[in-house]
Amino acid sequence: MKIVALITASVGALFMGCGDSLEVRTFTLERLDAEEAFGLVDPYVYRDRDRNPGTMSMSEGLITIRELPENLDRIAAVLEEYDRPRAAVRLHFQLIQANGFDNRDESIRAVEAELRKLLRYDGYRLVGEAVLQLREGGLGEQVLQGSLEGRSGDSQFNLAAYVGTVSTGDQGSTVELQVRLEHLRRSLLTEDRLSTDILSTDVNAADGQSLVLGTTSALTGGGALILVVTPTIDGT
Repeated sequence: MKIVALITASVGALFMGCGDSLEVRTFTLERLDAEEAFGLVDPYVYRDRDRNPGTMSMSEGLITIRELPENLDRIAAVLEEYDRPRAAVRLHFQLIQANGFDNRDESIRAVEAELRKLLRYDGYRLVGEAVLQLREGGLGEQVLQGSLEGRSGDSQFNLAAYVGTVSTGDQGSTVELQVRLEHLRRSLLTEDRLSTDILSTDVNAADGQSLVLGTTSALTGGGALILVVTPTIDGT
């Protein structure tokens, strides 16, 4: 919750002898919608006050209230408690090819050790990686480019992710993720860029832990493509 504007209006000059003056404050809503915010703050807006009533107006993501300073302070405290800022989530993606590679790829040493516990391939190599910086309720995408063993030239992939609710418990923080990986290619006839879904999943991922989102045999000629994500959660 952020107060984006504070306008002090001395209504004593406008209403002679009315008593305490009112102030106007505008609050930015971080996660509450207008109906939810209305239900929380309406008890502190006294529209039936004689000669000097309180008022409230709303627009998308904003709520403006004209009230006594002490009531505005109470409203600010309520919104701070129930309208906490959306957590920031950094998603580090690694697209890894698994097959009969002889050499170890040092860039994925830590991840490879975990992959060998889960999968039975001889070798693993990094195809490419991407980083998305999002907030709860945010959607982002990025083109990931890299070379695939057994295919000529670079391959392009579109990586899209939606960050859902961030939860914090005794075991740490987790985030709900929706992830889609598409292979991009050019049409031979029109030169338009075409996309084909090769992986899509919904998962809960733990803060700071690498998670295998899925595997696909598309484009590998016998091996597999593995998508791994490591989330870093801030603001919980």
